[in-house]
Amino acid sequence: MDSNEHGWWRGKKAALVVAHPGHELRVHHWMETAKPLVLVLTDGSGHLGVGRLDRTAEVLAGAGARP
Repeated sequence: MDSNEHGWWRGKKAALVVAHPGHELRVHHWMETAKPLVLVLTDGSGHLGVGRLDRTAEVLAGAGARP
């Protein structure tokens, strides 16, 4: 990939859709540069019944993304 292609999204609006809290960690650096709107489809509680959205909201805020 050409070095000019790495930042093609800069200056554009971005969105990230993840299925579960925690999946956003795979693209953390990108979130810091793109500052996307993030949509999380589930609360991540699974069979334990304990959601993880609070921690995801902290991670998103730290990266400058918008939940």
